[in-house]
Amino acid sequence: MNKTATVKIKKLDLTGAGITDKTINGKPIYVWGALPDEEVVCRIVKSKKNRYEAVAEKILTASTKRQNPKEDHYLACSVFQILNYTDQIKLKKSLAESELKRQLGWQNSVDLLTADNIYYYRNKVEYSFTTLDNSLSFAYHNRGQKEKLPVANCILLDQSLQKKLNNLLEFLNQLNLPKNIYKTVLARCDQSNNVIAGLFLYHSNDEIKKSFEQINLAKLGLKGFGVYLSPAKSPASVVEKTIFESGSLELENRLENKQFRFNLFSFFQNNILAFTRVLKDIKKFVSKGQVVLDFYSGVGTIGLSIADKAEKVVLVESNESAYKFSQVNIKLNKLKNIKSVLSTDRKARFLIKPEHTLIVDPARSGLNPKVAKHIAESKPKKIIYLSCNLKTQISDIKQFICHYNIGFIRLYDLFPNTPHLESLIVLKRKS
Repeated sequence: MNKTATVKIKKLDLTGAGITDKTINGKPIYVWGALPDEEVVCRIVKSKKNRYEAVAEKILTASTKRQNPKEDHYLACSVFQILNYTDQIKLKKSLAESELKRQLGWQNSVDLLTADNIYYYRNKVEYSFTTLDNSLSFAYHNRGQKEKLPVANCILLDQSLQKKLNNLLEFLNQLNLPKNIYKTVLARCDQSNNVIAGLFLYHSNDEIKKSFEQINLAKLGLKGFGVYLSPAKSPASVVEKTIFESGSLELENRLENKQFRFNLFSFFQNNILAFTRVLKDIKKFVSKGQVVLDFYSGVGTIGLSIADKAEKVVLVESNESAYKFSQVNIKLNKLKNIKSVLSTDRKARFLIKPEHTLIVDPARSGLNPKVAKHIAESKPKKIIYLSCNLKTQISDIKQFICHYNIGFIRLYDLFPNTPHLESLIVLKRKS
């Protein structure tokens, strides 16, 4: 769609989109890049089942809180660049408290721990590609659109990671391969500034493979590099076939006096410094004598960090690669009271017993409905629910809240300049 409309922004939702005073065909318009009380001209970019999504193209009446964004591509990566950090925190806190009150009846103020670094904090990035002045360029997809925006640098990224990615981009341009073969690049770094990267192609052949064998990892500053064939129909960086790998594609971080190894495809928190605060809070609710089940455990970040305080910890993970790294990390940290289980959450839900402390840290989509139902039936003694999506977290908790009291809520700004928050809610079973 390419329809424009003049609208007034009433408020923002939890995703940072502005809710307007206007509807089209009975559907509301949600606008990105706008603030409450602003009047804007917006362009509708997507029609969804229950709403239209739009981007602000002209600000007719600006909020007194508006500031100029630092990047042209800010809508693609961090829509709250138009607010100073103090106002970002106030807005996020207000939106979260309103949702907690409306959905869970929570009447108290909620702590929101701010970030030490509001820029250069991300240790992982996924770029698309486009062409700029006949050269290959990194790109983000424009919000809600197929259009790609060239990106020279992103101020959310760790500077060492961005620098070494720029070295890689220069190498790719020197290869002078057809630009339409490039799909995405996935890269991440660790606390020691080691960087690994994976390049995803739409198609390849022997000549293309030989071109990548020229790579000099030391010159580019990379610890490891891989080239993979990826399905054209999937927008994600999915490996269909390995074309070439060089160096080591494993990294290592240290949190709460524990070492964690992981690879390019493992889930690991993007803001390590801020996440240590989350781990410290989770540890407060684990004590000797407790058997702890850690669902969606990944490489074991949470479970291993609290193992010293528990009687026994069981990690549950469905991704085989993450499961293998969790086993590596258990041995690496010489922990005897912890084991890892490779299982789907649906099958593993029967491990949950009334005497257990349950930790869940699911994807943004929340708990599997069958898992949520079993939690309501088995009623574990304590539930420690960590989430990067407050909306789905609340929706899940509502399914078993009747059996529990809320013992603790805290928010963490792990994603400055974006509307996202990490939220920790601890539930204690009613006596």
